[in-house]
Amino acid sequence: MVNKTSGWKMSIACTAFLMMCSLVLSACSVGSIPKQEENCDTSTTPDVCETAAGSQETTPQVNNEIIDMAMAAYRDVLLGKSNYFDAPTAENLNINQLYDIDSIFPATPTQFVLQDLDDDGLPEVIVQMDMNGIENFGSLILHYEDGQVVGYCLWRRAFGDLKTDNTFYTSGGAFDHGYSRIDFSAFDNTADAPSNTIIHPVCYCSSSAGYDEDGELIEKYYNDGVEITAEEFEREQERQFAKENVQWMEFTSDNIKNSIAQFQNSSNR
Repeated sequence: MVNKTSGWKMSIACTAFLMMCSLVLSACSVGSIPKQEENCDTSTTPDVCETAAGSQETTPQVNNEIIDMAMAAYRDVLLGKSNYFDAPTAENLNINQLYDIDSIFPATPTQFVLQDLDDDGLPEVIVQMDMNGIENFGSLILHYEDGQVVGYCLWRRAFGDLKTDNTFYTSGGAFDHGYSRIDFSAFDNTADAPSNTIIHPVCYCSSSAGYDEDGELIEKYYNDGVEITAEEFEREQERQFAKENVQWMEFTSDNIKNSIAQFQNSSNR
């Protein structure tokens, strides 16, 4: 049995954590990106549901000129020649800066990967960051939108273990965790945290239901919005952990130039 007082404190801590995750998220309004429809028949099994949510339509073709513009913009930001836009604060930051709790802090990029998180044919750049002496503080997601590079910073527990199918692990505490996707269209620059997050939960457990009559924390499990059993949730987590991880590259100027050039060559010609 969970002590009511300690459980209440845990619930407050989890809520505070989720608020912090969203507050360190840097972004701009991206309403022009259409939100993906996820059709999941609630009569299907959870495995089928997750597959429906995780599957993507054929990647659209992006104009070569847009690809070249985006890649050039990414390259300049990564090499420190131009800034990225942190929309919630209206700050233009360089690659060695992050905005957190009303201040700009020095940051150090350590690894990066090009990954098309929203399957629109144009990749994002995800950069693992140390900040103000804190190793592996979080990930900076750079997204090309309306002719500029926009940055979203997610704390390491909010965005981790990125897979090649664009899913990743999210944790808000022992009783609030699972895997998610990025949905840029969900961000609302007029909303307060946590309503402005770009994290879209896919398969997760939640303690938001509170406590039962015995004072024990109620855990519920979901797959694409459909409630499932604890056993089904564990099977889904095992499937997730077995997926292929993305291949991170050391953050060097040569790796930056080569990876961007390689993407341009494979996409444009």
